[in-house]
Amino acid sequence: METHRAIGILLAVIPGIAAAGPRERPGEGAKIVREIRIINLVIGLELEKDQADLILKNAREARKLEAEFESTIENEGQAHLDMLRELRDIRMRGREVPPDLKKRVHRGTERVHALEREHDTAVSALASEVVSALRGDQLYAIEHYKPCLVPPEGAGRIGQADDPKGGVERLERLRNMPAEAFLRKKDRIAREVVERLRRHVPKGYIMDDEAEAKRVLAVFDEARRMSDAEFAVGKEGLVERIKARFTLPNPPIDISIKVERFLLDPAVIPVLEERWRAGR
Repeated sequence: METHRAIGILLAVIPGIAAAGPRERPGEGAKIVREIRIINLVIGLELEKDQADLILKNAREARKLEAEFESTIENEGQAHLDMLRELRDIRMRGREVPPDLKKRVHRGTERVHALEREHDTAVSALASEVVSALRGDQLYAIEHYKPCLVPPEGAGRIGQADDPKGGVERLERLRNMPAEAFLRKKDRIAREVVERLRRHVPKGYIMDDEAEAKRVLAVFDEARRMSDAEFAVGKEGLVERIKARFTLPNPPIDISIKVERFLLDPAVIPVLEERWRAGR
């Protein structure tokens, strides 16, 4: 957790500054999207009653800790903002920061860091307790969960996994396309593929669209040259080659972080309560 988050809370609760603060309450649409993603994960995990009870208990405790953290930050809000304003005004005039203000800034910043460390440690302990109660298959599902609105078909699939089916079907259509039609349409299709894949790349990621389209076209041509037997064996590999430049590496992540993000989110509380009332 970063200090920017605590500063955002400060800005959100001081009259006259809230409208300009970076901490914006999510809209109704964003809230529903978050709930759907958590519902999909909960359904896929097939939780036992004792597991659901533990998650509910810890999620409620995490919600309480978050409220206490925000309350503490808010109680110190005005004094901290006054100090920041003073620092800003001094630096705007190009003056050196007085020793007393330096000390206050450092003390205030360290105070925020200390509060955040205390909060994070408590929530991490709750997440670790949940991790210890989950089965290996459930931990695997959480580790590989990619939040989605509509889960893919198939038992045990709860997130947007890398499924080459759509890409394979496109290559099959291209293989069956008459030569004249392929020559007429291949450039447009390659550009469309690049544009669609680009949507999954983070903003600011530099990529040469023309070069990528040529690379995709080369895979199209290779697919059309293959025999039926060669294509049957290598079709998924061709799809992966098309997607390779648009797939960023996934760094390893502590599973407890994902548990905290999804199973200790306050939104999981009504989801679990409703599912157990309805008999799952």
